[in-house]
Amino acid sequence: MMFYQAEALDLEKTVLDTVAEAAEDWKLDDIKGLLGRCNFRDDMLDRKVQFLSGGEKVMCIFCTVVTPHKSPLRCI
Repeated sequence: MMFYQAEALDLEKTVLDTVAEAAEDWKLDDIKGLLGRCNFRDDMLDRKVQFLSGGEKVMCIFCTVVTPHKSPLRCI
């Protein structure tokens, strides 16, 4: 399956905003914990997605996919 980063991420949002949007019911500390486990340091959370490396974008996408969604089709 081909996965295009440009279609999956809003490049104008921050890393924290991107994952928080996917994890609607999560507490902020839980979101930061997930991002930390994926090697996003505290100073990277306010960085816009457009300035991430390719690998960091993939990890950001991963974080949005592993969060539970109310609608099962939302992560597609």
